[in-house]
Amino acid sequence: MNAATEDDYINYEICKLLIENGANVNDKDFQGANALIYGSTFLKWDLSIIKLLMDSGIEINAQDKDGYTALMEATISGNYETVKLLIENEADINIKNNDGKTALDFAEENDYKNIIELLKNSIDK
Repeated sequence: MNAATEDDYINYEICKLLIENGANVNDKDFQGANALIYGSTFLKWDLSIIKLLMDSGIEINAQDKDGYTALMEATISGNYETVKLLIENEADINIKNNDGKTALDFAEENDYKNIIELLKNSIDK
């Protein structure tokens, strides 16, 4: 599943076919990353694939071995639409990685003003 969501291989139909044939969307690679963490890393990721993974029961708040979540990876990549979709689907914005950083910390480090505003508004809810 993770290979189907890496940068050069991203394809909705492949992901859908894998899921329909029993692929476990929550499988993790040697770094502890699931398909959602991989997919949230890439700016050109198709939101329909993220929705497919969420509809298929992927653990939205899964952390890799370094404590990174899909929300953190989307934030680091500056991918506003993915960050928004993850938050709308109850991604936990308060999770910290192994270095004690949250998605908001990464947004502030990169000066992603629109993502900072989105995350801060979500904290206030």
